[in-house]
Amino acid sequence: MRSMDKSGIFRSATFLAGRIVLGLGFSLVLSMACLAVAWGLYIFSGSSTRMTWLVMLMAGASIGAGVGAYLGWLKLDRHHWPSILATVLIAIAGGLLGALGGYEYGVNREIECCAKPRTGPFTFAALGSAMAANIAIYLVGAGGIALRRLRVGKQHSDA
Repeated sequence: MRSMDKSGIFRSATFLAGRIVLGLGFSLVLSMACLAVAWGLYIFSGSSTRMTWLVMLMAGASIGAGVGAYLGWLKLDRHHWPSILATVLIAIAGGLLGALGGYEYGVNREIECCAKPRTGPFTFAALGSAMAANIAIYLVGAGGIALRRLRVGKQHSDA
């Protein structure tokens, strides 16, 4: 294994922090944008049930957060469509779990710092979906790095 000097560790930490900030930023913006699109689709479709409204808003938040997280962690040197699609789907699934958790958290709790008339449960759903989608992308990336290191270690031990 190669050793890293202090500048290499600092560069890696800065790169990781930048990816996290970019992923959270893109996720939050796209999650809110997709929430607005889902809200408009609900209003103009003529639906009247609350369950349809919740499903559309959760799906919008999770799709926006998943795509935003992928854009924040995007690697331009890889163009394998199956792996890209799998990564985006994992991020969307993580975003959906985060949106559900954030919505339940926002509905059931009044937080003193954030309890304003403008702060609804869907704000917490967007925040939860952004965080969970980025955690899912990070875990996929960390798992891929661990698998690559394991394969390289096996190749060196076999040779």
